[in-house]
Amino acid sequence: MPSKRPRAIAGATRVTWTDELRSAYVQGTHHCFCVTGNIRDVGENNAREVLASMGEHNMEITLVWDKAGGFKVLGNDKVKAWFKEKFLTPPGVPPEMAPEPEDVTQVGPAFAAISGVLARSKIGTDPYKAMVIIDFADSVLPDAPMAQLSEHDRTAVVTAQKWARDRDIANRGHILVLLARSLHDLHTDVRSAATHYRTIQVHYPNVDERLAFLQERAATEMGLPLEPGLTAEELANTTSGMNLLQIDDLVMAGQALGGVTRQLVRKTKDAVLLGEYGDVLEPMYPRWGFEAVGGLEHIVEFMRRNIVEPMRTGNWQRVPMGVLEMGPPGTGKTVMTEATAKEAGINSVYLRLSKILGKYVGESERNLEKALDAIETMTPCLVFVDELDQQFSRGTGHEGDSGVSNRLFGRVMEFAADTSHRGRVVVIAATNRPDLLDAAIKRPGRFDKKVVFLPPSTAAQRSEIVAAMGRKYTCDTSAFVATDIAGATAGWTGAELEALTLKTLELAQDDDREFPGVPDWELAFDLYLPSTQEIERQVTLALREVNDLSLVPAEYRNRVRELRRAPAQEDGDRSESATTRQRSLV
Repeated sequence: MPSKRPRAIAGATRVTWTDELRSAYVQGTHHCFCVTGNIRDVGENNAREVLASMGEHNMEITLVWDKAGGFKVLGNDKVKAWFKEKFLTPPGVPPEMAPEPEDVTQVGPAFAAISGVLARSKIGTDPYKAMVIIDFADSVLPDAPMAQLSEHDRTAVVTAQKWARDRDIANRGHILVLLARSLHDLHTDVRSAATHYRTIQVHYPNVDERLAFLQERAATEMGLPLEPGLTAEELANTTSGMNLLQIDDLVMAGQALGGVTRQLVRKTKDAVLLGEYGDVLEPMYPRWGFEAVGGLEHIVEFMRRNIVEPMRTGNWQRVPMGVLEMGPPGTGKTVMTEATAKEAGINSVYLRLSKILGKYVGESERNLEKALDAIETMTPCLVFVDELDQQFSRGTGHEGDSGVSNRLFGRVMEFAADTSHRGRVVVIAATNRPDLLDAAIKRPGRFDKKVVFLPPSTAAQRSEIVAAMGRKYTCDTSAFVATDIAGATAGWTGAELEALTLKTLELAQDDDREFPGVPDWELAFDLYLPSTQEIERQVTLALREVNDLSLVPAEYRNRVRELRRAPAQEDGDRSESATTRQRSLV
C-alpha cells in the first residue's frame, strides 16, 4: 500500500502565515522574518518547503541553509556556478577545488556567503533578487547571554541584526527568513522588535483543517480505517493539539492495527501532548456529567445556561470570558468543572501553570506560548486551572528570576482578556483563597463570573450528594436516608460525604454484600474522621469576593451583604501591605 502522505487541502488549510509574510515584504515594511511554531508539518505548514517553492518561482536565486546540510541553491545553472565561484571559492583556488554548497556547514563561511549575496543585486549585468532561508536558526543564533556564546556565535548574532537593519538589502528586493520552532529559542537580540525582524507564527491546524485533511486522506488509496462508530468528524475533534503529521502517523498506526480506535487516539494524543507541552497541558477526559453532582443545583443551572447550552448552540455572547470557582477544598469545584466539560461535549484541558517555569533562559516563556497556541487550536475549548492562588498570588514573588514571573503573568492576563476568545475558549479557575489573588486577575473581562462553592447547609443537600455518589458509583445508597447521619454531618464537605460513601461500600463488600445497609452507614460514620480544616474561614473569604448574589444560595445572601458593609479584617498571614507584594507564579 502506498506510504506517501496526503498533502493538506490548499483551500481548507490556513495559509495566513504566508499571506502575512508576503504582504509585509510587498509593502516594504520588513525584509527579514522569524517564522516559528508549527513549521515542520505537512502541506502548507511545511515552512521550509513552502518558502523554498516561493523563492524558486519568484526570485532569481534562493539559498536554503542549515548547520547540518549546508547550502541548497535553487536557481539556473548560471546562478549556481556564480554563487560557488564568487562566495565559496577561496582566493587562488581553482573553482573545481572549491567546496560544494552542501559541504559549507560552518557558521562563519555560511554567513559570509549570505552577506555577500545580500550585498549585491546583479550577476554580471543581470539583476537578481534573492531569498535566503536559514533553517534551525536557533542552533546558530541560540538564546543565551552574549558572554556565554562562542566568538563565532557572537559574530553570527551581530551579523543577523545587521541584515535586518540594512535598508539597502530591502531596496535590492532581497528577503531573509529564519526558521525556528520556538521564537524564545532565538537570541533575544535577534527576536526583539528593535531588531526589525517580523515574527510570524505558524499555528497548529484547527478542527476544520484537521477534518479536511482526514477527508482528503479517506479519498486516497490509503483510506481512513476507523473502528465502528468513530467518524472523521469525531476524530478531527478529538485530535485537537496535534498537527497534521502527527494525525497522519496516528492513522497509519491504526491502519497497521486494523483500524483507528478511540483508545488508540487517546493514547497517542496523551503521548503527543506530553512530548510537545510536558506537564503544562493535560487532556481532560471527564467520565461523569451533572448526574454525579449533588447539592449544587443552582451552580448546575448556571453552568448549563451560561456554558453548556451556549457553546453547543453557538450563542457565544452568553458565554463568560472566565469563571472563578471559590470555596473551601472538597466542595465540588473540580467535579463541577469536569461535569460541565462532559455535558458541553467540547475539548477540555487542564492548564498546569505550576509546570511552566523552566530552569533555562527562555524556557518558561516558550512553554507558555506553546500551551496557549495549542489551546487556540482546540476551540471550542474549556480550560481548567486548579489552585489558582498557588499560581498567581500577591505573595512573596520570585526574587532573582529576572522578571520572568511578571512576564508570564502579563501574558496570561493578555490571553484571558482577549475578547476574540469569548464563546471559543472559556477558562474556569478554582481557588481556596481568592483573597490572595492579584486584583488584575479578578476583574471583569477576565473572570466575569465568581461562583461560590459552599459545604451543604441542610440535611437534604447532604442527602442529595450521597444520592449523586450512588449514581456515580452505581450503587444503592437509599439506606442513608434511614439514618440520622444527614443531620449529624453539618459542616461536612461534599468530598467528605463521598469518602463516607466509599467507606460504607467498603464495609458492605468486606461482608460479601453488594449494597450497604443502615448498619454499614452507621459503622462508617463512627470510623471515618473528616479532615478538612478552616472551613468557616475559607467560606468567609469566598463570600467576600461575590459580585452576583444570584450565584449564592439564598441562605447566605444576607451574610454577603453584611460582609460588604463591614470592613474586611486582615488575617494574620495577610498583615503585609498589598502594595509591597509582588505577583508570583510558582
